[in-house]
Amino acid sequence: EPKPQTQILLEAPTGSGKTVMMAALIERIIEEIPMQAGLSTDVAFIWIAPNTLHIQSYNSLKNLYNDANKLRCVDLSEMTTNPILNNRELLFVNWSTIDKEKNIWRRENESNTNLQTLIENTNAEGTKIVLIIDEAHLSAFSGRQAVAVRNLIAADAEILITATPNFQRPQRTVSIPRRKVIEEQMIKKGVRINIGLKPEEQNGENVHIHLLRTAFKKKQELQELYDKELGPNVIRPLILIQLPSDNTSLSDEDKTIRETIEG
Repeated sequence: EPKPQTQILLEAPTGSGKTVMMAALIERIIEEIPMQAGLSTDVAFIWIAPNTLHIQSYNSLKNLYNDANKLRCVDLSEMTTNPILNNRELLFVNWSTIDKEKNIWRRENESNTNLQTLIENTNAEGTKIVLIIDEAHLSAFSGRQAVAVRNLIAADAEILITATPNFQRPQRTVSIPRRKVIEEQMIKKGVRINIGLKPEEQNGENVHIHLLRTAFKKKQELQELYDKELGPNVIRPLILIQLPSDNTSLSDEDKTIRETIEG
């Protein structure tokens, strides 16, 4: 059995599907724990993420687990008086709700709805806790409060997820190289901007119209190459056009650009 707060790092590039990898790992943990002699069969998970990332992860994992009935996804708003994490529950938490002692989930209150009570109640039931820290380079080790929260939870294992670790990699590290993700065609090698664009060909034309015209020319060229290799209309290249937003605070210049391109 590992020491408490054993750290495991999942290091994988942005766009490689870290949430899906974690979802699969959580399922495996749930399936395999009962087969390990001497390990508690009850396990719960806490997933902490910065900004609103926890909501994205909550929604995608809730959809993933919905049919399988393997795991129950919960957030702090569902926690009532004297909260507890039960076996096969996955709690999603935003760092900003627990990263200060004055936050409601950190301080003592009459209804005992705080992190300490949640952890104590869960431990008292003999349920093991696995802590997942998403974007771990942003918050996990960077401040006294982050360390205090991790020590308060005192999970049996801490899984750190990041594309850019800025801390010492733990002994248990799974590293997915960028090359492998590119080979799987999940991300691109890079973006080439304005290939072959010659200023002299603009010929006094509005720059945005000129870029658009050049893009259509490139689209046509790619279409012909695809048609030749794969047969007519198997693949249709698309042009993505980013417009200035249509909100009211738009500058006159941006409004003109938008109207020109839409026209």
